[in-house]
Amino acid sequence: MSHKKKIIHKVKGLLNLNKPAISEATELKISMRGVHKNFGKNKVLRGIDLGVAKGESLVIIGGSGSGKSVLIKNIIGLVEPTRGSIKIDGHEVAHLSTSERSHYMSKFGMLFQGGALFDSLPVWKNISFRYLQSGKISNAEAFDIAVSKLADVGLGGNIANLMTSELSGGMQKRVSLARAIAHEPEIILFDEPTTGLDPIMADVINDLIIKCSEKLGATTVTITHDMHSAKRIADKVAMIYEGRIIWDGDVKDLNRSDNEYVDQFIHGRAHGPITMSLKKS
Repeated sequence: MSHKKKIIHKVKGLLNLNKPAISEATELKISMRGVHKNFGKNKVLRGIDLGVAKGESLVIIGGSGSGKSVLIKNIIGLVEPTRGSIKIDGHEVAHLSTSERSHYMSKFGMLFQGGALFDSLPVWKNISFRYLQSGKISNAEAFDIAVSKLADVGLGGNIANLMTSELSGGMQKRVSLARAIAHEPEIILFDEPTTGLDPIMADVINDLIIKCSEKLGATTVTITHDMHSAKRIADKVAMIYEGRIIWDGDVKDLNRSDNEYVDQFIHGRAHGPITMSLKKS
């Protein structure tokens, strides 16, 4: 490749003029093509192309306001894309009716940022909430499921009857993970799973995410600012910037991405192509 062509190739990569590679030969659990999401005049997602293979762990990185949370809400169906295609197991799910979507929702588990536990329910009812809502199992069976999932996240059954307010932040995060895996989902979404945790507890959560996902054989998508966590749990990493995927690849290639935006973000540098606007007082 000539020197001129190398420069053009690099510039295209930085400006996202070339689309991230999605192999058609790979069995994709999740496929997003040309996904846009507008909230009024605010264009949050501006043409997302992304594929996640079955059993793969994808971590999406990017700054606040870049569109990470909106992206995973589109995947799970909490919001509907303005346009574009989202497929799960090859089936289009972008514009399903409420009744049609319920079938696909059973494939998902989600650990929300902050845990999002119900403070009016004891731990065991939080974990078994989906089962209890279905009305298909008894309270005793739901309790046993909760205790089993508590064991999976390294907690004893003795906390099953506690209220969530009686738990530490780290324990609440583990209970949230237990709830996310309770119905043994095929896809698990993690929204900032280590936010607010000390470094040791954050690493405990990282280990549990890996352990639980491997046990289920689940496909996982995680959004995070925590680069240690990203490198620990990811098979592949994608960076979103201003509503577009500007780089994706294997986690082992993250530190040599040859992308100035990625390089600035993963090293936390104040100066670079990503600029932070400061509000004047």
